[in-house]
Amino acid sequence: MLLNVGSLVIIALYTGYNIFYLFRMRDKLKGTMGSLFAMMIAFVASAAFGLVSAQAYQANILLSIALAALFAVISGFISGRPNGLQSAINSVLIGCLGAMAGVLLGVMLIVSNKVIVAADTVFLIFMFLTQKWMEWQSNRVEQKAKPTKGSKNKAKPAAASYKGTIILAAVLVVFGVGILLQKNHIQIGAIGQPQTQVAVVDEKNDLQIANIQVNRSGISPKNTEFKPKQMIKAIVNVNANAGTGLKLKSPILGIDASLNPGDNVFLMNNPQPGTYEYTVEPGGFKGTFTVK
Repeated sequence: MLLNVGSLVIIALYTGYNIFYLFRMRDKLKGTMGSLFAMMIAFVASAAFGLVSAQAYQANILLSIALAALFAVISGFISGRPNGLQSAINSVLIGCLGAMAGVLLGVMLIVSNKVIVAADTVFLIFMFLTQKWMEWQSNRVEQKAKPTKGSKNKAKPAAASYKGTIILAAVLVVFGVGILLQKNHIQIGAIGQPQTQVAVVDEKNDLQIANIQVNRSGISPKNTEFKPKQMIKAIVNVNANAGTGLKLKSPILGIDASLNPGDNVFLMNNPQPGTYEYTVEPGGFKGTFTVK
């Protein structure tokens, strides 16, 4: 949890710094270019914030989206406001899209400190490059802005068009409704989970030992391979975040047992070749034992 909180703080602070840097350059980065930088900052920062939030609250996708969307609204409005109200609205919309995309990816990835560290690293690198791009662009604008002798004509500002804003809003609504309707069908922690393992043989006790993890992401690994005719010791470790009232069920193995937090040991004698399916309820998480 400390890593999650620290990551969110880092994202918020560095986003604030880049927004401040953009605000300082507002006289040089006007119009389309300023709005583009504001939207880039809002999208990437909100996506990173959403991904980390999803890793912290993976069992509650709506809470993760609410937190990330709030961050997107604040960061998007502040970054886009110096370039006008339309820029602020566009930045908020694109930030909310980034927040939902980040949450969706974070939910689908297995809960891991490596995921959070990778997200932080990519975020920091992108924000650093964005800052350097703003610096380069402001220097370029400054050189072009040097007055030409005898030139007194000023360019007229272009009329604002809200077509892009309407399109962004429509995409956001469709994306948001899609996530809301499919939230119960999104595979939590499906990306990054090991799919199979081979049981370790304890020669001294003539046992095959396999450790299986159960957390809010499901069962990991989903399949365990055993040898036939040698006793099996399956240790099902239930993480504290997996919830309560869990049961391991397998009609084919004759198992219908409650799972407690920590290690739950199951012994199976003289296994025969075949594939044996089991589930963890509630949740409908499925796993298999393969004897071959």
